[in-house]
Amino acid sequence: MNLIIVIVVAVVLFGLAFLSKRRFGMHGLALVAGATLAALWGETFAVLVASAGVLPYGIPAEPLVMIVLTVAPGLMLLLRGKKYKNIGGRTFGAIMFTALALALIVTPLSILLPLDAASSVAYATILQYKSLIIGGGIVVAVLDILFAKTAKPVPEEKHRH
Repeated sequence: MNLIIVIVVAVVLFGLAFLSKRRFGMHGLALVAGATLAALWGETFAVLVASAGVLPYGIPAEPLVMIVLTVAPGLMLLLRGKKYKNIGGRTFGAIMFTALALALIVTPLSILLPLDAASSVAYATILQYKSLIIGGGIVVAVLDILFAKTAKPVPEEKHRH
C-alpha cells in the first residue's frame, strides 16, 4: 500500500511538472534550496506545527514538514519561468523534476510511511542511487539554465521629428 502512495506522489509531481511546461533548471535548484531549508528549519517548524495541533494524532510532524519544505519552493516556481518548446523537453524536465524530488524526500517519506516488503525494495533502490540522482540533478539543472535561450529584446523604434 505504501508503494502505491509513493507512486501516486511521483505521478502527481510528474504531472504538475509536465503540464506546467516549465524548464527544469530553476525548479530543480528550487528543490535543492527547499531541501536546504528543510535541513536548517525543519525541526523548528515541526515543533511549531506539532504544538499548534493541526495534525491528527499519530502523524509525525517532522517528516511531513521536511517534505513540504523541500517540495514547496519547486512547486511554487512551476508557475513561473521559461517554457519548453517541444514535448521531448517537457518529458525530460518532468522526469528530472520527479526523480530529484523523490531523491530529496525519500528519507522523510520512509519515516512517514512504514515500509512493507515491496516499498522497502523501492526505498533501498532510491537510497542506493540518492547521491547520484541529486548530484546529477544539480548538474543538469545548472546546464539547463546555462543553455536556455533567452528571448531577443525587441528593438525600439526610432522616431524622427
